[in-house]
Amino acid sequence: MSQEQDRRHEFEQALGAFASSFELVFDNDWDVTKDRIADEHFVSPSGTFINPSVEDEHNNWANRGSLLADYRRLRELMDEYNSDVHS
Repeated sequence: MSQEQDRRHEFEQALGAFASSFELVFDNDWDVTKDRIADEHFVSPSGTFINPSVEDEHNNWANRGSLLADYRRLRELMDEYNSDVHS
């Protein structure tokens, strides 16, 4: 497998993981998400969903922690790709 194929495979894996995590948080666990999203133990008043500014993003809401990790990995790969394309 070439380096480009490896990168594409890694990106596809990251995209799939993000999509699965997104569905868990915003569909399967919607009742939990609605309950937790306004609770400052899960999202501090100065935070956002993506950057909640809490010590443990997985604490008592593991699917959200996994979603954030998957999102950050996908963003990292997208930023690497954009950096390579624009250099």
